[in-house]
Amino acid sequence: MSHATSYELFINGKWRAANNRATLPVINPATEKVFGSVASATVSDLDEALASAERSRKAWSSRPVKERGEILVAAARILATKA
Repeated sequence: MSHATSYELFINGKWRAANNRATLPVINPATEKVFGSVASATVSDLDEALASAERSRKAWSSRPVKERGEILVAAARILATKA
């Protein structure tokens, strides 16, 4: 019995399908069997992702350095508890 996993695009803080709803198979090279799929991003998906990233970059860079450092340290602590 196999279990296929499907992954969507993560854009602007949300998981969603590609605008064209297309997917691509993920193939295990050892067995040549499909074990999942990923959303096949379009140019408009990419444009949306880049615009979102630029907005995030501007918001992040406007924060004081000390605050950014505190956020990163807090994130590292959370990740360390998950390891």
